[in-house]
Amino acid sequence: MKNIIMEIMPGIYFIFVIWAVVLVFKWWMAARKRRLLEKFPLPDDFKVMRLPGESQQREVEKLYEDFPAKVLMGSVLSLALPLLVLEAAIQFHADHNGQRWALIIAGALFGLETIALIAWACSLMFEIRNRRLGVFGERVVGEMLDGLKLEGYQVFHDVPTGDAKHPYNVDHVVVGETGIFAVETKAYRKKKGRRGLKPHVITFADDRLIFPWADSKEELAQAKEKAQWLSRQLSLACQSSVEAKPILVFPGWYIEPEGAWTMTLNHKRVNEYIRRQRGACPTKGELRTTTAYLKDRCTCTGRGDL
Repeated sequence: MKNIIMEIMPGIYFIFVIWAVVLVFKWWMAARKRRLLEKFPLPDDFKVMRLPGESQQREVEKLYEDFPAKVLMGSVLSLALPLLVLEAAIQFHADHNGQRWALIIAGALFGLETIALIAWACSLMFEIRNRRLGVFGERVVGEMLDGLKLEGYQVFHDVPTGDAKHPYNVDHVVVGETGIFAVETKAYRKKKGRRGLKPHVITFADDRLIFPWADSKEELAQAKEKAQWLSRQLSLACQSSVEAKPILVFPGWYIEPEGAWTMTLNHKRVNEYIRRQRGACPTKGELRTTTAYLKDRCTCTGRGDL
């Protein structure tokens, strides 16, 4: 066994390392050459409005683009570490018992790394699946809200917020005579959960949402936080106190409100809710300033975004 390992392992290790390095380098060079040869067809300052779910869609595309390279690097590591263990056994002139342990450790490392790589790949595909559902949910709600444009409302999608280190977005913002609304969309799959709870119903109670599988305060807090951020930004832009009202939408779910906050809605009811709002509505000047501010934030420009 010792002679066989010492004869074949250096050659296998050398060939494997050279093959992996050359393959990664060629893939990187081909991608770089393709980017250099491609030219953006429009002026760099050409602007278009953001679409529903655009941030989510970009994350999905990035995950798909990074997937082959990450799988390749994971495969290289899953083979490299076991080979390093066997190479170490050779270099330190391990005896028969040492070589046996080296083979056991190398096999265990290969098995564990393979399991970890498969688990990571499954987790990534699960994330992609959920993000694609999120994109679809935002498109559903976005199409419903776009119907308000015929009634004089302005509708903006995927409004970027936060800063460069912690970017996030307000899914939809509706501006009109009945107010300014920050609409947060949550697309969840329906599934069976706790006994006595219907798998298609979300119940609002006090300060939490009751899902079939668990209770949660996160969605409510997130919707309120984004509305508060938008209120602060618009108040600065308008030089007056402007309030953005939060709305939380669950496409396809049946909502049973039991508390004071009734802004948790099914996607089919969101337009009706916006039309019925009254109270402190923005002035015409505030509406113009708000519309201009949101148009400026919701444009994609040239190469910087594509």
